[in-house]
Amino acid sequence: MKSLSFVNSDQSLKVGDLVFSTYHKGEYLYKIINIERRFYHKGDFIPPERSMGDEYNPIAKIKSVVNLGIVNHLVRKKNRKIVAILDAAYLVKVNKDILLNHSKKVHDLSNELFP
Repeated sequence: MKSLSFVNSDQSLKVGDLVFSTYHKGEYLYKIINIERRFYHKGDFIPPERSMGDEYNPIAKIKSVVNLGIVNHLVRKKNRKIVAILDAAYLVKVNKDILLNHSKKVHDLSNELFP
């Protein structure tokens, strides 16, 4: 019988990847600085459909790279570095196309509002 995978995060995530966190408020862009695979061990709460030794979502340590929120720049909040450790299921991998698309939308809106 083939073991079922209980990793529902992006399995391609690795150290150095840029990500957004769906767990945190705000619009920070983060970088993964550490990622560790996790497995159920004796003494863990193991859901009925899972078994000891099954892998589940890795835990990732992330560090903020930049705050992309417009409001924070307007009120001049301190641009602090955030380091967090959380379940990788809360991370969305970012690539250059996503950032360029977002930048284009902001640029187009700016041109429309302020011709």
